[in-house]
Amino acid sequence: TPAALGAAACSLAIGVIASVPMGDAVLHRKAGKKKALSLMFVLSWAGLTATSGAAAHASLGRGAYALCTAGAATIIASMNVLWRYRKMGDTWEQNGVPNARP
Repeated sequence: TPAALGAAACSLAIGVIASVPMGDAVLHRKAGKKKALSLMFVLSWAGLTATSGAAAHASLGRGAYALCTAGAATIIASMNVLWRYRKMGDTWEQNGVPNARP
């Protein structure tokens, strides 16, 4: 179905955004690139939520959108938690030194 193809496209976009480009932005401290990729990551998850919810709507009904939204929200929230506790996370960007106790 078109919704399933949209979900596949969003999944591929998430994989591409979260891999080499984001790694390059973090490693070389490219704040502008990181912000743009982070926005693209969140928007891709919103697209995946909508398209996968639409694809599953036929079999699960309204609950499909609730489950897809909850899944996307927890993944996006975990990204923030993981980023905060990485050595090169917020402390590195704010102070210019790695966090000794992540």
